[in-house]
Amino acid sequence: MPIDPNDILAVAILLSKQNTEATDRSAVSRAYYCVYHHGMRVPEEKLPPVDPEKPSKSCHQQLSDRLREGKKSKWQNVAYKINLLRKARVTADYHLRAPASAIDANVAIRRARSVIKALDAL
Repeated sequence: MPIDPNDILAVAILLSKQNTEATDRSAVSRAYYCVYHHGMRVPEEKLPPVDPEKPSKSCHQQLSDRLREGKKSKWQNVAYKINLLRKARVTADYHLRAPASAIDANVAIRRARSVIKALDAL
């Protein structure tokens, strides 16, 4: 059975309540992936088309780029917030010597909720 991006956010919330560094890192990661998958659902007609002449980037970067290229400040603001979440996810997943805390998890979850609302309003 397929899951919904909100199910991923629910897992992030559960993880954030465990109060360990590993679960805080995982909560940050899950919050980002919830937003990523939700953002990929934004109808194509709302986002600028993919430019076939541009070099291909990772699918994660393409989502932010398409929002930024929308030339609407609200789209650019959403792209900025997605990038903040993405950076937090990269730190949580790959930079294990960098500190991680419940604060990071809670900020990521709040930011994910905000981005989801903004994506739905595009």
